[in-house]
This record gives sequence, structure tokens and C-alpha cells, in this order.
Amino acid sequence: MGKRFTEKGFYFEDAEKTILVGCSNEIAGILKIPATTVTIGEEAFTENRAITDIDFSACTNLKTIEMGAFSYCQELIKLDFSNCTSLVSLNEAAFFECPSLTEIIFPSSLTEIGEKTFYACNNLTKLKFPPNLRTIGQHAFADCKNITYLDLSACISLDKISTAAFRGCTQAEVKMPASIGTIEKYALGEISDNDDNFLCYSVTVPDYKVCKKVMISSYPLYRITVENRVIENGLCFADAEKTILIGEEDIQNGIVKIPETVVNIGAQAFAWNEDITGVDFSGCRKLDNIESSAFVCCTGLVHLDFSGCVNLGHIYYSAFYGCTGLKSLNLSDTKYFAAIKGNAFEGCTALEEIDLPSSIIEIDEEAFKGCTSLKKFDLSKYTHLEIIGAGAFEGCTSLTEIIFPTTSTFALAKIGKGAFKDCTSLTRLDLSEYINFPTIEDSTFQGCIGLTEALLPPNLISIGDNAFRGCSGLRKMDLSAYPRLTGIGSGAFYECRGLTEISLPSDITFIDSHTFSNCSDLTSLDLSNYTKLKSIEMGAFSSCKGLTELIFPPNLNHIDKWAFSMCENITELVFPETLLKIRWDAFRGCSNLLSADLSACDMLEEIREGAFGYCENANIKLPAKIGKIEENAFSYPNGACCKNVTVPNFEVYRKVVASNYHKDKIIGEGGLAVENGFLFLDAEKTTLIGSDGTQSGTLRIPATVTTIEEAAFKGMENISKIDFFACKGLKSIKKGAFQDCENISGTLMFPAGLEELGEDAFRNCQRIDALDFSSCTNLKCIGGQAFLNCRFLTKVNFSGCAKLETIGWSSFFHCHGLKETDFSGCTSLIDIKSNTFEECYNLPSVDLSECTNLTDISFKAFFGCTKAKIKLPTSIEKIAYDAFNCKRSWCKKIIVPTKDVYEKVAALKYPLDRIVCEGFVIEEE
Repeated sequence: MGKRFTEKGFYFEDAEKTILVGCSNEIAGILKIPATTVTIGEEAFTENRAITDIDFSACTNLKTIEMGAFSYCQELIKLDFSNCTSLVSLNEAAFFECPSLTEIIFPSSLTEIGEKTFYACNNLTKLKFPPNLRTIGQHAFADCKNITYLDLSACISLDKISTAAFRGCTQAEVKMPASIGTIEKYALGEISDNDDNFLCYSVTVPDYKVCKKVMISSYPLYRITVENRVIENGLCFADAEKTILIGEEDIQNGIVKIPETVVNIGAQAFAWNEDITGVDFSGCRKLDNIESSAFVCCTGLVHLDFSGCVNLGHIYYSAFYGCTGLKSLNLSDTKYFAAIKGNAFEGCTALEEIDLPSSIIEIDEEAFKGCTSLKKFDLSKYTHLEIIGAGAFEGCTSLTEIIFPTTSTFALAKIGKGAFKDCTSLTRLDLSEYINFPTIEDSTFQGCIGLTEALLPPNLISIGDNAFRGCSGLRKMDLSAYPRLTGIGSGAFYECRGLTEISLPSDITFIDSHTFSNCSDLTSLDLSNYTKLKSIEMGAFSSCKGLTELIFPPNLNHIDKWAFSMCENITELVFPETLLKIRWDAFRGCSNLLSADLSACDMLEEIREGAFGYCENANIKLPAKIGKIEENAFSYPNGACCKNVTVPNFEVYRKVVASNYHKDKIIGEGGLAVENGFLFLDAEKTTLIGSDGTQSGTLRIPATVTTIEEAAFKGMENISKIDFFACKGLKSIKKGAFQDCENISGTLMFPAGLEELGEDAFRNCQRIDALDFSSCTNLKCIGGQAFLNCRFLTKVNFSGCAKLETIGWSSFFHCHGLKETDFSGCTSLIDIKSNTFEECYNLPSVDLSECTNLTDISFKAFFGCTKAKIKLPTSIEKIAYDAFNCKRSWCKKIIVPTKDVYEKVAALKYPLDRIVCEGFVIEEE
């Protein structure tokens, strides 16, 4: 906080004492604001319970009271700003929750009352606002529950009363000025859950112009009084000329006779009057407008005849909404009538007959929505009609026929979204004459379950989402007749269960999501002529349970998720060579699929999870090249898997196995060789890829085998021993070949021809006792984690492995029982990778002295080998800092052959007394 200036107990932000920011605790009762003050700062006196009155009499220079300046001053009683001739702004929450405040005298200079300025000042009763006031902020006087009078009549410059400004002032009578800019929604309160307990009690307005602005703020007409209104013959007018009819005082015999002087029937004029049974418009030649909600919910009204209203131009929003007794509507004689606005006759459930004027151009949104008794709509004489708005006839459940004119000059260009949605009795649609009609919008005919025929416009470009969804009576859709049609929206024909035949436009490039989903009577789908069709999107034909034949387009690239899921009667699929992607669950649940031939799809990038899940009768034939096969692509967790998957080579085989598919169900192209329970990828039985699961006890590897492939026996717990004696030509044991075979025990004697042992090859084979590589003169590498967690392993013999170059990372990690190693003759060994013997804490000695090319021992190679004596060769060049542990957990001894190796070990900060020099002496300095 910056420097503060003090005078007579007041605190200022500046030396000139223009910005008042507080006072000492000694000031109580009446707070006399110093004459120098221009601004009273934020929260300057907030929560000051000692102040009962504020004397602004000297404050001719005061311009602004900032946010929260006097908030929560609970004992403050009165505010008199009459001498504050420069005050223009009372900012946000300036007097927030001052519950004892009873009176405010505003200055004539005031232009702005900010947000929540006098919020919850519960004891205020009457307020007169100044003439220059322009803005009243949100919640400015909200919850001032005891205000009885709000006089705004002098506020000739008032621009805006903001949202909820007077919300909760339930006793207040509000008097509006002759001119006002905007009254925001709920400015005078709102009706909440059919309860009007947040509304100001009443509002008085000078004329109908202001009255409309009050009503637009969601304030009800029945609480508004128009000054100088005229009452005659039980009717109330807003003007002396009786041109604006705004209500009634007394209706005789249920009939309202509209006088010939009336030009406008105002908003809500007769709203919710159940006693009105008829309206006589016979003399209303001047009537131009029937405004919003004018007759809303006049449930006793039966007939509307506008035959005398030749100049009627508009019926506005919700004008006759909910007139449930209304049976007929005649507007035929109106010459200038252009539009029926939104919801004008919505919910008129008894309406049977509509006769519109020939001049009509637009039937707006939901104009006749829910007119459940309307049976026929004849458009043939409305040649100027251009627009039928969204939901215009939605839910007209008795509508059986729409008669369109046959002339090609008919102006209709747009039928809006959901215009005829759920017209369940509509049987036929003919738009074949309308050349200017390019689009059928979303949900236009959705739920028209009785529709059996739909003839569309000849120049149709697009059909919107859900346009004919649920039209279960449609039998045939020939879209090939519409050459410009390129877009068929998502769900356009969803659940058209009666549809048996589909023809698509020749230039279609994709079929959108769920377009024909649940078309259960569709039996055949031949897409072979659609050469531009590249993509079938999500769920496009899902649950088409009657589909037995499916022929794909020749240039198809993409089949999206669920595209054909649950098409349970498809039996055969042949995929085009252009196919790139089959997405999640694309054919899930195609339970009668027998064959899916992907063999030509050499560009196939991916088959995603569940693509053929629950296709338990299917034989899937894969191509020679494929990118990614996701987990459970041919099965589903805990669900049925495909009967067989045919693979052309090992690379594809490996990907299928990795997808969690059963190895015994994989068929090699031409047939996998099977012998004595072993599975081979080739007829010569050189590549062993697994077992049929019948082997147990000793696993004798056949003599023909040269390669044991990845994960070939992974997780087979019924194997107890492995016999490599017969397979003299075995060269490679691949990654994870015997991983997790936890019951393999005894000594593994590897054949002489072995060249490589892959990563994880025997990982987690905990019961193996010894490893004998002594005959493996061609062995070059042992992969990372090859014997990780072989906890009962006691002996490893590498003697004679003259070509062994690398022992991979973590190869013997966690082999706690290891007590003997033999590296004699390993003259090609170059490096021992990281963590190789980590935590082999029972290992007593490791002699590497004959490893004459060993240059590198990586980090933690012997970490935790606290009993080990490590004998190093002369060739060592690099030792990681923690290769032999660190600090309190060093290897027991390191035996070094030269001074150079000594210095490398010493540089690790390895204890010098544990370094044994063999053949030389280190002289003490």
C-alpha cells in the first residue's frame, strides 16, 4: 500500500486530499465528508457500524463513490446527495446491504447507478430518480423488499435498466418515463415456477410504446397501467384514437367485438381469458397487427374469421398459442398478409381447417405445431409461399395430406428443420415439381411413420440430418434420380424399418453416420457402381439385420466404427484393394458372417479394436501387408472370437497374435503345418509359432525347427522342461518365446547352432535351475530381460561362446539364486548392458578376465551384488559410476589386471581397500 495522508481522522490516497480511502475508529455517528473529496475509494468505509449518517453538504466536488465504499454499514439511516452537484456515478455495491437505510435523495447530476449499488437495503421505501440518470445496473436495487414507490418519470435520458435491477421489490409501484432505451430481461423481476413473487407490484407507463418495452422484459401486461388509457364498451385502449387495443374490462356474452378504429391488438391483450368464446373482426378494415400472445391460451375460443380484415398484415409470435378450443381459421380475404409468426397457433389441438390468404409468403417456426386435429393442408393456391419454417407443422398427428401446387412457378424454396416432424398420418410426399428447392433440412419428415412414398425435388443438393428418420412406412428410396445430390446427412433414413431398396446418387463420396442404421428390412446393398464413394461413416448401416448381401464400392478407403455392426445376416464380405481403415466395432455382432476376404487390401493401415468382435463364425483372410491390428480386433473382451484368421506371412501372424487372438485359430495361407500339437508357419516346419495347447510336461523341440517365433509358448504353465537336443539347426529364439512359463525347471542346454536369444525369451521362468550355452559357438547376443526374474537360477555357463558380443540390459536382473557364471572363452564380448546382474545378491564371483574385447560395463550392471568378486580384463575402457553399486553397497572385491583399469575403478570412488591388483603394485603417494 502506498503512502497515506491523514487529516482530522480521515485517510487520503493523495496529498491534495481528493481521494478519500477511510477514517480512524474515533469517527462515529455522523460522517462529514471533507470538501476536498473528489472520489471515495473502494471499500473506504465498508463494514463501519459506527456510522449512522453521512454529511455530504460540503461535497460540491465529489464525482464518484467507488465499489463497496459504504457496503455493510448496517447503522446508516439516510443519504442526502442534494449538494453533490458534481456526483455522476455510484459504483458497484457502493451501499450494498445497508439494512437501516430508509431514505435517499439523489443529485440531479447523477448519471449512473452501478451493479448491486443498493442491493438488499431492506428499509428503503420511496425513491425519486434524477432527470440525468442514464443507467441502472444489474441488481442495483434487488431485494429492497419494502420499497413501495419507484419514480422514474423524470428520467428523460434513461438508456438502460439492467437485468434484475428491481428484482424482488415486490411492493414497489414503478412509474416509467416518457422515453426509455432498453429494459433488459427480468429488470422488474421474473415469474419463477409459475410464482410471481419476484415481480414489482405494478408498473405505470405513459404510452403503449413504453408498455411494449416493459412487456419485452418479461413483465406481464395485467400488472401494467397505461396512463391516459381509454375504456369503451368494456375494452381498453392505449390511445384516445382507440387504434391500439390493449385489453378488456368487461366481456359480454363471451364475444369480443373489435372496433373499426383498431390498428393494433397489443401483446397479451386478451391473454389467458378463458371466458372469450368468439372474436368479431367483421368491421376491422384498419387492423394491421395482432401482436405477440394477444390471445394466448384463450381456451374457449372456437372460430376465427378474419374475412373483414382486408388490411391485416401480421399475426405475431404465440398470438393464439394454446387456444385448445379453436376449430377453424379463415384468413383468405386479407390482401397484404405476408407471414404467420412463430408459435402463432401452436397447441391449437382442435384446429381442423386452415384457409390462408393468397399473399402469404412465410409460415414461421412452429406456427401450427401440435395442431393434432388438422387433417389436410392445401398449398395449391399459395403461389407466393416461399418458406415453411422449422417445426411449422410438427406433431400434427392427424395430417394425412399436403397438397402442393403442380405449377413449376411455385415459389416454395425452403421447408425448415422439423417442419413436418412426427406427422404420423402423412402418407405421401410429392416435391417433384420444385426446381428451386435444393435442400431438405434436418428432421423435416422425421417420425412420419405413415409415409409410404417420397418424391423429392429434381435439383436436390442435400438431405439433412435425420430428415426421414423413423419413416418406417417407406419401402423404396431411389436417390439416383437426383444427379446434384452429394450430401445425405447423419441419420437421414435411420430406423426406416420398411425400406427394402436403396439407390444412391452416382457421385456420392461418403455415406454419413447412421444414415441407414436400423433399416431392418433392407436385404441387399450393392455399392459396386459408386466409384467415387470413399467413406462409410459411423454406424451408417448398423443393425440392418435383414441385410444378407453387401458389395463394397471399388475405391472405398474408410469403414468407420459401428458402420455395419449387428448386421447379423451378412454371410460374405470381399473388401476392395483401396481400403485403408476399418475402425472400432465396424462389423461387431455380424454373427452369421462366414467369410471376410481382405487379402487384396495391401494398403490397409489399421483394423481397430472390436472390428470383427462377436463374429464367431467368420474366417478372416488378411493381406500380405498391414499396418496396425489393435487388441481384440477379432474378438471382444470376454466375448466370442472369430472362427479363424488366415495369415500370409509371419509378420502378419505376429500382429494377429499380439491382438490377443488365439494362436490355435490362426491359419497360414495354404494351411499352417500342425504336427504333434506344434504349429508351424511353413510346410517345412522350420518356423515354430506355437502350440495347440495340448503339450504338457517335457516340450521336445522338433528337429526341423530353425526359428522359435515371438511369444510362441508364452504363458504355457503346463510345460515343465524343454528339450533342445533334436533341433541342431535352431538359430533363433525370438522375443518372449517362453515368457511366463513359470513351471519350466531343470537345466536348459541350448543347441550349438543358436545365434540369437531375443528379449524376454525366458522372462519370469522362475524355476529354471541352470543355463548351458557351452556348445553355442555361434551365439552373438542375448536380448534384454532374457532371464529377468528367474529367481531359482543358480548357474550360467557361457564357456566356448567365442562369438558372443552383447549381454542385453537386465538379462539376469532379480536372479537372486545365481551363484556361478562361466565366461571363459568369451573373447568377442564387447559390453555388459545396464542392470544385467542387478540384485543377484548371492553371486560370489564373476571372472571376465578372458573377455579380452570387453570395453564397456554399463550402469548398475552388478548393482546389489554385495558378495561378488569381479575380475576384470585389460581391455576395459568405460565403467558406469554405479556399475558396482555405490556408497554402502559395493561389490565385495574388484580384481584389476593393470594400473589403467585400477584408475578407472578408483575413479568410481570405489573403496581402494576393496580393489585387488593382480600382477602389479600401486605405490602409495
